[in-house]
Amino acid sequence: MSEQSSPSKPWKSTRELRETALHQAPAPPKKSWQRFVFIALGVLLILWAFDGSKFRVDELFKGMEQIPKTVARMLPPDFSKVQQIESYSLPRELNAAEMLLPLSLTPEKAEQKRRWWNNVFPNTIVGATI
Repeated sequence: MSEQSSPSKPWKSTRELRETALHQAPAPPKKSWQRFVFIALGVLLILWAFDGSKFRVDELFKGMEQIPKTVARMLPPDFSKVQQIESYSLPRELNAAEMLLPLSLTPEKAEQKRRWWNNVFPNTIVGATI
């Protein structure tokens, strides 16, 4: 039988592999005060959003059994109302330009526009989604 010629060291040790990987890896990002500030602002923003939406964990647990029922009512989604202008309940007295652009309006039209944007729009499909 002939001896097979093999390299003197076919396998690298774990230490050598680790050193090679650490040498080739990019330097870790430096932790700065700016990163801390952004994280703190993000946490504050989330807490502010929870407070503004009146989110309460205890109410979430109380209504836990309603979640599957609500999801079942949402599936499959019905997009037919999105295309119907009646779904948006636009005031008949105001046209699209008067509703969307900052035009000078009569006091009556201005009041209708204000009431629609404050009371009706949040209950429309687009308003509720936003």
